Amino acid sequence: MWQGAVLADSADLVARDGVVYFPPDAVDWRYLQRSAKRTWCPWKGRARYYTVAVGDAVGRDAAWTYPRPWPWSGGLRGRVAFGPPIMIDVPPPAGMKPRPA
Repeated sequence: MWQGAVLADSADLVARDGVVYFPPDAVDWRYLQRSAKRTWCPWKGRARYYTVAVGDAVGRDAAWTYPRPWPWSGGLRGRVAFGPPIMIDVPPPAGMKPRPA
C-alpha cells in the first residue's frame, strides 16, 4: 500500500537480493506508467521501469520488471518489484514470530 492505494497484493511472491517481486496479475496497473528508464543487470538482464502515481504523489521509476530475464534468474519473468519511496509490507512466513520492537 502506498498513499492509501493497494499497488499489489499476492501470496505468490519471489524474493531476490532483498527485493520482493509480485506476479503481474497481482499488480494494479492503473497506478503504473511506463517510464523511459532501463537498466542492465548481469545476473537478471534488462529491467524496464515504471513511475508510480497515486493522486498527487509520484514515485519516479519506483517499480520495475524484467520482461525477458536470464534463464537462471529464478522465475522473475514479468514480475514487478517496488523500490523507494514505496515500502513493501510482507508478513513473516507461517510459524515465524516477528522480532520484538
